[in-house]
Order: sequence, then structure tokens, then C-alpha cells
Amino acid sequence: MPPWLHPGRGARLLAEGCSIGALGALHPQLLSKLGMDGEVYAFELCLDALRSRVLPKVRSLPRFPSVRRDLALVVDEGVAWTEVEQIARQTAGDLLVNLQLFDLYRGRELPNGQKSFAISLILQDSSRTLTDEKVDACIHKVMDALLLGVQAEFRG
Repeated sequence: MPPWLHPGRGARLLAEGCSIGALGALHPQLLSKLGMDGEVYAFELCLDALRSRVLPKVRSLPRFPSVRRDLALVVDEGVAWTEVEQIARQTAGDLLVNLQLFDLYRGRELPNGQKSFAISLILQDSSRTLTDEKVDACIHKVMDALLLGVQAEFRG
């Protein structure tokens, strides 16, 4: 912390773990030397450190809507989420923009040694609006791959 800052009333500014400045109330001894009363706040910013940072790339917003489909599948206890995720991603291909596990269930309603994953698939085409037929075909393809790959059974 810079010596000109009040102890406990200042902060360092960090960017990606590197110090790029400080801000806070001036140290009481400095205020006294300068003949100032009350609270005075200041900050310093290293512009060179900011200039050298690589700015994140931005993407344009999608022109076509996305479609969400949820699946609930029952698998053996030994099946890892990463297996299900890998199969779904490979099968859905470029249409899949997001895949999330939103529920993991183990309970009396399931046979011993089994668990249920509830997953959400977000599909989107960058060149056109997806039709129901195209979405349904993709989801059925994912379901078939999960049935073959991890012997998934589908609920609901």
C-alpha cells in the first residue's frame, strides 16, 4: 500500500493480479504536513499498465434465436457427468451452444445403483432459424447416442 494512504482506508487496484494503482483516504500525517483539514481522498492509476492489457474480444449478438430442450436421464451410479457431456457435445455438433447439468437426483423413486441427470441443451444455428424438425432430430440423435454410450433411460 502506498505510504500516502491512510492505513486501513485504502485499496490497491489490481488487473489480472498485477497492481495498476491505488485509491483511498490520504494519511493523516500527510494531511497535517499539507495543512489540510477533513478527509481527502485520492487515487493513482498507472496508464501504461492499462495500455499494455489485451482487451477481450467481443462477438456480435446472434441474429437467430436459440432453442432450449431439457432431458432427464437415468444412468448407472458409475456413469460420470463428463461421459454424458462428451457424448452430448459430440453428437449435437455445431448446433449446441450450451450444455448444462442442472439437477442430479438420487432417491427412492430410482432403482438401487442409479441416478438421474437433468440436462439443458441450448441449440442455435448461426445462419438460420432452427425448425422444430431440425431441433427434434438433433435431440433424438443425442438421446440415441446416450442410450448406446451410457445405457441412459429417459424420464418424462
